[in-house]
Amino acid sequence: MKLVCIAQQLTGEYGTVTAGQEFECREDIAMQLIRSGSAKKPGNPRVVYETKPKTFETPEVSPRQPFRDSSVPDKKSASVAPKSDPVLSGSDVPAP
Repeated sequence: MKLVCIAQQLTGEYGTVTAGQEFECREDIAMQLIRSGSAKKPGNPRVVYETKPKTFETPEVSPRQPFRDSSVPDKKSASVAPKSDPVLSGSDVPAP
């Protein structure tokens, strides 16, 4: 029967095994080791998946055209005074 050693070290007709090592022995010895807590039955094999990074092909990138800041005439803003001709000459808030 196949077992996995739980104790730090076991020695018997199966040889010398250390913790985590798998070994094979007779059925009666295996049951005795399991009962004493020195060994256990091996679990299901652990499946480990290794992923590969995905690589993407990107088209060549070119710079965009520069942003052009241009004024857009707005017919609704006729009531606003232009910067060159202010309606008020100064603030009418009284000084403290």
